[in-house]
Amino acid sequence: MSEAESQVCWARYCSLPAVTPPTIVYRPALINEGSCKASGKECLFVAPRPITRGVLSAPVENTGPNEQLSRIDALERQVAELTRTSQEEFQQLKDAMANLSQGYTIQTSGQQPPLSNAIHSPEHFASHDRARAVNVSNSGSSPRFKGSSLLTKGILSEDQCLELFDFFHQNCNDTIAFFDSINVSTKTILQTPILLATICTIGARASRSSLYEICRSEAESLIQQTMVGPTPDLLSLRAVMIYATWHHANRIWGHAVTLGYELGLHTSALSLDNPATVQNADTVERARTWLSLCVVDLINNLNAPFFISNIQRYTKLGTPLLSSKYFRTVDYRIAAYLELFGIAADAKESMSPEMIQASPLSDETKELFDSYNLKVDALFHNVCNNVDPLYQTFSRPQDRNRMLIPYSFVRMYINGVSLHGLSPSRILVDPAHIQLVRTAIEAAKMLLRAALQSLNFQKSLSYSIDYSGAILILATNFLSKAVFVAHQYIDVPSIVHMFHRVLEIFRNSNAPAYVSSLEKTIVKVSEINGGVGAGTPITPGWSANNQVPRTEGVLFDILGSTVEFVSDSVGLLTLLMSIG
Repeated sequence: MSEAESQVCWARYCSLPAVTPPTIVYRPALINEGSCKASGKECLFVAPRPITRGVLSAPVENTGPNEQLSRIDALERQVAELTRTSQEEFQQLKDAMANLSQGYTIQTSGQQPPLSNAIHSPEHFASHDRARAVNVSNSGSSPRFKGSSLLTKGILSEDQCLELFDFFHQNCNDTIAFFDSINVSTKTILQTPILLATICTIGARASRSSLYEICRSEAESLIQQTMVGPTPDLLSLRAVMIYATWHHANRIWGHAVTLGYELGLHTSALSLDNPATVQNADTVERARTWLSLCVVDLINNLNAPFFISNIQRYTKLGTPLLSSKYFRTVDYRIAAYLELFGIAADAKESMSPEMIQASPLSDETKELFDSYNLKVDALFHNVCNNVDPLYQTFSRPQDRNRMLIPYSFVRMYINGVSLHGLSPSRILVDPAHIQLVRTAIEAAKMLLRAALQSLNFQKSLSYSIDYSGAILILATNFLSKAVFVAHQYIDVPSIVHMFHRVLEIFRNSNAPAYVSSLEKTIVKVSEINGGVGAGTPITPGWSANNQVPRTEGVLFDILGSTVEFVSDSVGLLTLLMSIG
């Protein structure tokens, strides 16, 4: 497939013919005209924009009264959740205003000023920690992790903490799509040392680089303390998960899985599918956290043993999570990721080297590849066309299609197995094998193209490089390997040009380690290409073949109103003000 032909991959994958619905069941939204069932006021929901990409999918069947009522109930629960969040936001604002009005500042010596309801002095924290008993709740969660914090040690001032909190919530809270947002109060964050250090570390890397190393050192010290003594509480575990994922720290991630087992989160997840278990908000929150752990394990360890035992049994739990009356918007994303990477895990288990190295490939092997590709395409088609945009994956319109990156990654992984055992001296004669190689290469190029066309992705890369940059390195490493062993079947110049574009955003993100690694890869790939492309400059506005203009933002930066999307953290007042 040529570079020009590959430009239509997005439209083709989003416009597949009707297929058997995947196992995941999404809860569509209902745009209900008239009066609200709860308050009697006129509803102001705005209908989502219709999807016009490619061939239209089959029309949705008419639903009966019972399903209509269940959808109304789902909307009412969503409104109730938004109302609760807005009340918390108002309380946080009230606390912050009270703090400002009293002119409170941290002092290292002398008499302490009056305390606000939201911010406490180091002495208060110390006495509060001493007075707090080890109390395990009825739900089985552990006591809050004790320890000194960045604030109690005087490392950061309150103003600095609030500044870093604000940046994190505005820019980083939904970067990891399958993690629930941190929507607790400022007071709770300040009382949870690991969470405080994690949020400040991420915020400092982006906005206050001078504070980054000291915040990171404190966060890692606190995480190390959780390896001995009492098991930390759920919120502290979530902080460890966020830190490990943002920094791509696999050893810390293995520790997070261990803590999840100690808290019994896996039993909460399995209870989702047990009709005899009475669910409550805490149980579902614990299950949600465990399933997020599963997603990261699936992503990180497709080429290694999984940390979580028998992980495939958890990939089927997205549907019962969505069926819970305590579901949140993030659950749609968790369910989609679980099913998507569950397909990859099944492929990992069922495909052996002997099957791949056979020449020609057996009919059974070809059917297996076809079935996995069909499952992945069907899921992606469902996410893009059947899930109501009101409950779509992200709050910002330009991020709506971020599912394209993991989708491309899984296609690259499944079809890329075809490279196993290949060497430059081996000549492929089986057309099916050659097609698998080319399909994997096109998937890797689609992944890179999606990232390159997202302005938000590039903007955030400077502080999310260890998380977001890892997927780019995986794709470039795969393409370089493909060039080494199968260059005669590949458009090498287009790959070299794409590498230069990725190198450009790495340089703009001030990521010298990534720049150095990719520069070495470009030199090696260019040698195979006869030395062409090693120093090729980037010509703005043109694609790899220098004939087709680049259309930046086609896939991600979708024009449209932000009121089509509802995030986990948006307040109800903000939503209504945006609408009206």
